[in-house]
Amino acid sequence: METLMPIKEINANKRNYTLDALKFIFALFVILVHFPFQGEVGLICSNIGICGVILFFLISGYSSYNKDDDIASKNILRRFKRNGITLLIVVAIYLVYTILEKLLYGGFNEFVQELADPWRFPRLILLCDLSFINGDPLWFMIALLWSYIILYFLHKYKVMKYAYYLLPVFVLSRVFVECYVNTYGTDWHYACFFLTSGFPIMLLGNYIHCKKDAFLKAPLYVTIILTIVTTAMMFVTVNFRAFDYDIAQIFKIWCMVELFILALKLPGKKEIPLLSKLGRKYSAYIYLFHFLIGKIVYGIFYVEWVIQICVVIVSVLISILICELVHLIKRKIKSRKVN
Repeated sequence: METLMPIKEINANKRNYTLDALKFIFALFVILVHFPFQGEVGLICSNIGICGVILFFLISGYSSYNKDDDIASKNILRRFKRNGITLLIVVAIYLVYTILEKLLYGGFNEFVQELADPWRFPRLILLCDLSFINGDPLWFMIALLWSYIILYFLHKYKVMKYAYYLLPVFVLSRVFVECYVNTYGTDWHYACFFLTSGFPIMLLGNYIHCKKDAFLKAPLYVTIILTIVTTAMMFVTVNFRAFDYDIAQIFKIWCMVELFILALKLPGKKEIPLLSKLGRKYSAYIYLFHFLIGKIVYGIFYVEWVIQICVVIVSVLISILICELVHLIKRKIKSRKVN
């Protein structure tokens, strides 16, 4: 999952330890989006996790840029293939779990009927809807792949500079859709349509890389102040809706852009103890598998305020095991090829 993987090119081919740490922190908060605490604490943690998804899209878009369009399109195609294979494997795991769950606890016939629903495939492709296999968080991966396809063609045909002119339109479309869905309580999958979910933010990240020098010229204290102010406004608009409209998305995007730029300015000279390593190696696996792990943990016991912490801890530990197992298998395959 390239989005959460190490970002070396961000600071003149040096690792950005700040972003590595942020990826791990936000991956933990994403868990608390799907397994939230009660009350205000839950609301705060959930919205931090939602902001984390925006940051992941920004990183993906930023990493997709190269001033040489041919190199950019090749890199994007490589990322598309890698993430596509990852998604297929993870979907297979979720599907097996769902089938076993339905066979053991009932509901298998209803599951088969849901698969036969004529709207199931269009919802999967357009709205990134994998809820039928307990794969709600995986919408991110489908939106990511769609966004890679669009960025690939924009670079391949050397028209990216024209797409930048439409950037405000795409970002505003995301704000509008999120505002509508959250205000009127409609199906949240409508906010997952790739053209109004992942692509606007990835295009924004791509643009930030293109104009990196201009963004980094802004004084550090200005970026810090803007990060603090926009984060505060995000929490204010989440808790207090202006005229009953949810406009928090404006500040969620804005504060993540400021935080991202701040990380570019302060990449860190050395690893932030533990956090950078965890973010660099394991954040992708935490994101991909936490929902499945959390459902299993919830099925074993439930104690409010304890269960959420347990889900976070167990998700991290099992994700580390999965990651190390994957790396072990890769090393075995490479060694066999060499021999």
